[in-house]
Amino acid sequence: MPPLRLRAIRRAKRTFQMGLAGVPGLWIEDKGPVFVIHYRQAEAGDVAKGRRIVRGLLPKLGTSFRMVAGKKIWEILPREVRGKGEAALSIVSRLPAGALAIYLGDDATDEDAFRALPRAVTVRVGRAARTAARFKVSNPAEVRQFLERIEKELS
Repeated sequence: MPPLRLRAIRRAKRTFQMGLAGVPGLWIEDKGPVFVIHYRQAEAGDVAKGRRIVRGLLPKLGTSFRMVAGKKIWEILPREVRGKGEAALSIVSRLPAGALAIYLGDDATDEDAFRALPRAVTVRVGRAARTAARFKVSNPAEVRQFLERIEKELS
């Protein structure tokens, strides 16, 4: 990513850090070209306050950024970053020929990757009424069983 874009992302992150300072239960995770505002630990009133702040700050960044809502998160990303589907395709394109890609996800933001990887083993973790994933498991314990089964089959 160009240095100018990275500076813009850091500036945007600082804007949200300052805007959300003092809202209990919200925290920001830096993921490089994107950042995520988590609200899992916030009370309902603080989530509502945080949502108002985020929606108020986003337009101030201009048209360069967008927000994607996920599982108790708001992901802030540059418009040119297409999401997890594009990232997954980039990674899969570097795998050796014949390699089997496996993608597991538990969030609405993972649906983009599920759709982008029709030949991969895609697994939705948790309850979802509808998913583009080929398979579903209910919880992290079933993820562990799934991975242990793969390890056993490959041994």
